[in-house]
Amino acid sequence: MPNVSVIIPIYNRAQYLPDAVNSVLNQSYKDFEIIIVDDGSTDNTREVAERFIRQHPSVIRYFSQANKGPSAARNKGITEARGQYVAFLDADDEWLPEFLQKTTEAMVANACQWVYTNAYRLELDASEATIKKDFFKAPVAIGANENLYSAVLREDVIGGPSKVVIMKECFKKVGGFHKDFRIREDWEMWIRLAKHGFKICKVEEPLYIYKVRKNSTTKSNPIAKFIYEYKIVCSYAPEAFALHSSYREIYAEKLWSIARQILCMEKKDYRLFVRCIIKSQLFDPSLKRIIKSLRTMIRHKKGCQVDV
Repeated sequence: MPNVSVIIPIYNRAQYLPDAVNSVLNQSYKDFEIIIVDDGSTDNTREVAERFIRQHPSVIRYFSQANKGPSAARNKGITEARGQYVAFLDADDEWLPEFLQKTTEAMVANACQWVYTNAYRLELDASEATIKKDFFKAPVAIGANENLYSAVLREDVIGGPSKVVIMKECFKKVGGFHKDFRIREDWEMWIRLAKHGFKICKVEEPLYIYKVRKNSTTKSNPIAKFIYEYKIVCSYAPEAFALHSSYREIYAEKLWSIARQILCMEKKDYRLFVRCIIKSQLFDPSLKRIIKSLRTMIRHKKGCQVDV
């Protein structure tokens, strides 16, 4: 049985799939299987996948389902996974050759249940040429006098799923990805893993290549990110407040952060902005935050930029 199950969810990204699959096949660590989950693609995803399967029949498996979103696709992969570790790779991204080697070694050395790495961030134009390349360093997961749960609530300190490896047994306790979320479903999962107290470790090297294209979901509909963040915050708030009153301020500040970023978008959702401000005050009343909100509403007319 393979030690690591690599799950590649895909929807109409056939042209990118070869680079993703080859980045796994070229890993220095070889004890893995690849599970491609086709989430109802209408392009030639199946054809591309089957070509790889013919070349690597003992390593790659392919599953197809009606379009249900990335959460359902990852959940299908988790169900089919035979390894004790589960790793996720989006079909339009890549790993560097030592990703699996160094993440699995870190998990064993630190006796942790999940691990994440730093990354390179590439901005690509319509012809797939690199416009910009950055070293994307994920924040430190736990600040001074803070636990992982509050850190993840405050900010998504982990990042996207393609930089994370998780023991499969963790999903038996927390469940799969939220089936109704097509954006920010990864952050919601990290909150649950942190809440359960699973130990995490970090590999400081950039071992994952995150590619930003103009046709990505968050680029084509950036406000959707904040809609889902608002839903996640509101759904977890009652339980968090019952654990400790300090979470009120954390959630209130998160909602304030969402509201500020909404005003910096080219296409603004003023209704969501107001809802965030009101809910923020209900969670943790603050005159200072009200003043900040008013100042932001005045300043936003001068223009601002938010990286989404």
